[in-house]
Amino acid sequence: SNKKAMTTKFYSAWFCPYAQRAWLTLVHHEIPFEYIESLTINKDQELGSHGYTKDTRLLKLNPKGLVPTLEVQPELVELLDESIKNMLHQTTDSAWIMTESIDCIVFLNALVMANA
Repeated sequence: SNKKAMTTKFYSAWFCPYAQRAWLTLVHHEIPFEYIESLTINKDQELGSHGYTKDTRLLKLNPKGLVPTLEVQPELVELLDESIKNMLHQTTDSAWIMTESIDCIVFLNALVMANA
């Protein structure tokens, strides 16, 4: 559907304060997004399975596997003003992404202001 094409994918982790800042910005501005829980805490921390299992798509978009990562759909990117589009990074598989908490917030605020 057209609405699905305009939905930003939000790779996050419920416990990450950096991702929560971008999450609050998405909700505050009522920007349509698909929440993707991307870091699963390994259950056997005491038995040597430390850390997280990271979402495979997140790792493809952002090899460091860091959250937040926004994946902006190409149909939405086409509608963006050049100055806002230039804030995004295009990956080797042509996905449009934004990473780093503050950069995500600046991008989302600019997106909203451009459409105000």
